[in-house]
Amino acid sequence: MATINKSALGKVSGSLGDITFRQRNGKNIVSLRSGSFTPGKDPQSIARRNKFAHVVQVAKTIYSIPELQEIWNQETPADKMAMNVIFQKNYPSLKPGELPQEVCLAPTAGFFIGNATVEFLAETITCTIPALKAASAPEKKCKLFSLVFLTNPSDTGLSKNALIKYSSDFKPISTTDPMSFGFTLSSLDVQTVKKYQDKKIFFILFTATDEEEIIGYSNTFIGETV
Repeated sequence: MATINKSALGKVSGSLGDITFRQRNGKNIVSLRSGSFTPGKDPQSIARRNKFAHVVQVAKTIYSIPELQEIWNQETPADKMAMNVIFQKNYPSLKPGELPQEVCLAPTAGFFIGNATVEFLAETITCTIPALKAASAPEKKCKLFSLVFLTNPSDTGLSKNALIKYSSDFKPISTTDPMSFGFTLSSLDVQTVKKYQDKKIFFILFTATDEEEIIGYSNTFIGETV
């Protein structure tokens, strides 16, 4: 039986159904039970496994972005693992087969991005954000990361969820005019998007020096579709 301290999926140990929580060198480890364990076939066990797999997929995708990986590693306490913290922070808001209301791309909220607009066409995604009027002196460049959630597949044989990630190139920060970032979908991604009826895109902006060293990051935002 799992032991939960302070808050759900905080410090945990033991097993909950077919999910195992343990401590290793002071760090939390979350995993499925070994192959010797026969997974439960009741609806609750299946739902728990599906949610676990979905949150792990999202956490791995977030951690695969070099800029986000660096931020999570820097801001994760020494006695914890960044991947586990990403999992814990996103577990409450993610459900298989549903578009999330919110996603935690970074450890904290970061600076605020005002009203952003998003245009999602057949082969391109364009996000336009307001000028960064409060940019500090060292902040000269910026880049945008997007995480696309797809659900409600047209074919019941497909996975309930699909994820697509994109990172823009660095561009100069504007403190006076809106800035637009474009992402071109690969032919494979175009075909993937066509197979799902619902989509939602989450963004985070990184600021950097002229040498492209990351300084800060924004809140996670979605933008208004136009």
